[in-house]
Amino acid sequence: SPLNINIPSCSVNIYGYPFINPLPFKTASYSSKLEALNEPVSTKTTDEDKNGKESTVSPNSLSPGKAPPREPLSAVAMTGFGTFVGMCSLIAVDMSFCTNTGKEVVVLIAPMAASAALIFGAPVAPVSQPRNVIGGHFISATFGALTYKLICAYPLLKPAGSAIAATGSVVLMMLAGCFHPPSAATGLLGVLGPDWVKESGLMYGVQAATGASVMVVSGLVINNLLQGKKYPTYW
Repeated sequence: SPLNINIPSCSVNIYGYPFINPLPFKTASYSSKLEALNEPVSTKTTDEDKNGKESTVSPNSLSPGKAPPREPLSAVAMTGFGTFVGMCSLIAVDMSFCTNTGKEVVVLIAPMAASAALIFGAPVAPVSQPRNVIGGHFISATFGALTYKLICAYPLLKPAGSAIAATGSVVLMMLAGCFHPPSAATGLLGVLGPDWVKESGLMYGVQAATGASVMVVSGLVINNLLQGKKYPTYW
């Protein structure tokens, strides 16, 4: 059998891999748990329900499941439309700020396109919610700006600035409970971005949060009014 227990020697052989039990007096309880975990579970798939047939699947199986079906064309079209409207809104706000401040770019940064894909393509996902989008971009942009000022100022540490900015952004977002994957690139831009980003200093965080807010407002309008989806699921 795939599971062999040798109590005197306190060794366990699981599918050919030896495992030494550090607590001999608990071997029996461990073996019962292992047997329960490896016991096949009876399941039914959609096609098998029609024929009344059952299949057994091991809960520890490493084989991947079946991919979900492709989105209908109507949903794809609405997602594309929402992304287009969101980006156009962001461009309009950016142009308005640029006219008043004289700067080339203020709130339009590349990671906003990835945020738009999540807001309109997966509006119910936790990473797409307003606190994640706005908070994630603000935290990452601020940390990226600080990394550039404090770390990249030293020639010996400058090569590690990119890794520090990206890693710190991810960790801080998770600690703050507002994890938003595209925002990691926002933090990286604080170190590798164009001159206007580096010249903005800590204001880069405010600018990124402003752009994220515009994208969230666009998501509120498009998802709820046109797509019939509930957005956000929480604040």
